[in-house]
Amino acid sequence: MLKRIFSVPVGFLLIVLFSVLISSFSLYSQSIRLDESQSIWVSTKSVRDILYLQSQDVNPPLYNLLLHFWVQVFGTSLDATRTLSLIFFLLTLGAIYILFKEASNTRIAFLTVALFALSPFVLWYSNETRTYTLFTLVTTINNIYYLQFLRTRGQTGKLGFVLSAVIGTFTHYFFFFVLLTQFLYAIIRHRNLFLKFFGLLFLTGFGFLPWAVYVFINGLAAATQPVIPTPTTFNIFETLISFLFGFQNPVVTGVLVSFWPLIVLFMLLVFTNRPQLNHAREIDYFMLLSFLPIILTFLLSFIRPIFLARYLIFVLPTLFFLLAWALENFPAGLSRLFTTILLVIMVGLLLVQNFSVNTPVKEDYQQVSNFLDQNAAPQDIIAVSAPFTIYPLEYSYTGHTKIVTIPLWDQYAVGPTPPFTVNSMQSQLASYSQIYNRLFLVLSYDQGYESRIRNYMDTHYKLLEDKVFPSGIDLRVYKLRYS
Repeated sequence: MLKRIFSVPVGFLLIVLFSVLISSFSLYSQSIRLDESQSIWVSTKSVRDILYLQSQDVNPPLYNLLLHFWVQVFGTSLDATRTLSLIFFLLTLGAIYILFKEASNTRIAFLTVALFALSPFVLWYSNETRTYTLFTLVTTINNIYYLQFLRTRGQTGKLGFVLSAVIGTFTHYFFFFVLLTQFLYAIIRHRNLFLKFFGLLFLTGFGFLPWAVYVFINGLAAATQPVIPTPTTFNIFETLISFLFGFQNPVVTGVLVSFWPLIVLFMLLVFTNRPQLNHAREIDYFMLLSFLPIILTFLLSFIRPIFLARYLIFVLPTLFFLLAWALENFPAGLSRLFTTILLVIMVGLLLVQNFSVNTPVKEDYQQVSNFLDQNAAPQDIIAVSAPFTIYPLEYSYTGHTKIVTIPLWDQYAVGPTPPFTVNSMQSQLASYSQIYNRLFLVLSYDQGYESRIRNYMDTHYKLLEDKVFPSGIDLRVYKLRYS
């Protein structure tokens, strides 16, 4: 039975359909997340304001511009905004099949699609209101034209490459890792096409130049950098494991990471000198694109931390192609066994990730808002930290209690968020204690000063209640004054 399933493309399509249904059902029912609320907030502004706001951010403007026009038609509900990302995800599945059918065969292409569609990591972002599915789609399309350009010795694929490359640079700044990889591969394996390809890169840079100048004029987003820790080698293995098995609790993740010697042994078995049953074109390019951006991101993070697994989502199509190709190059019996085991584990952990309340990346701002709706009165005040966490709370909260930030920030004013100081916090809280009865303090994103806020409140005001929500959101209620 398994042999029939894995020999018929319909079996893979059913797996894809199952994964999309499970993911959509669970994720569409989840609370809005911080990054999503920021995207929705920006998308409701004018095109001019979106361009300015994105020049102050760590992402280019294309996704939020598309989302801007999307919400004009379908509204700003979470279901509507997440649907746009789901559409990009479904289009990516088709693009992956086209790319890898040309590089290998139908069977490996469908297995790649199945692995990509069953990856809990991919499905977590498959309908998130962010740029990641668009980024993966554009990267895959760009690879189709890049390889077409190489295979035809520069006769075709030029226009498609330049257009997709320019779109890629406006989708995510990490797309430049794709261009760098392509540049290196052209030098190593296609020197006769180097000048032609350099011309395509020049046109791509020319298309991106106006945005680069605009960002430079507005300060290179120097004041809006997220706090990202410097990675360790453990983070590399953790990232690769999360690509396959998603976001699990630390115990499960630690166990999975501990199996890395078996993964290395598996790769050695594949890349030894035994005859390959299924050959693949440009396999060296796919290996380079799968691992070089991860290595470069890791190394650059020692200068300026930028290592986040979701920023590297664009390597997953080629990474899963390498895995599919490796599985198919085992003898038929072992191939079916390994493939079945892997898919079963991925499906099981997909269900755990999406339905468990202990999934570390879940952000239940909706549950926080429900608590505030039921308990906060107009005579109270709600304060959130860090300042930008005001977005998901404002989106989901329906009550009438005033919401402020610590440090105090006007998100409609031009400029960065203000720096945190103890003196400014003391003055801010002293003014509130003259007006409001209770302070509902929501701590959900530590920018390096969360403990100082908590310690000050605990030593100067009476703590009435402390509730911890998923993803470490801490809601603390303090008495500010007595009647």
